[in-house]
Amino acid sequence: MKIFKYIFFLINIFILTSCKYGVDFEIQNNAKNDIDSVIVTNGFNYLKFNDIKFNEKKEGFLDFKKNNPKHDGQYFLKVFTKNSIKEKPFGYYSNGGPSGSKFKIIVENDTLLINEYFD
Repeated sequence: MKIFKYIFFLINIFILTSCKYGVDFEIQNNAKNDIDSVIVTNGFNYLKFNDIKFNEKKEGFLDFKKNNPKHDGQYFLKVFTKNSIKEKPFGYYSNGGPSGSKFKIIVENDTLLINEYFD
């Protein structure tokens, strides 16, 4: 009986530690110029995407487990090109946890389009 409790305990630990706690991001460059880099942050962690060519798409995961202060906040986006820097706050998280599971960010010549998806 002890072995079953031990195995059950190990399975629960594995499940809890392997769960994904964060947000997926997809960056699509529809601007005519290449993007040098994109930074997405929640205030305590960040993602950086480098060298995004025209019509290229890149994906990443913003982790909420690491350094989480357990407060409310918003995301912040910075897009760096050869000629400009575009900045935009967006979205919301509560008590250190994301409400959505994915953001799709489309960079246009003069616009940043951001869509949030919920699972």
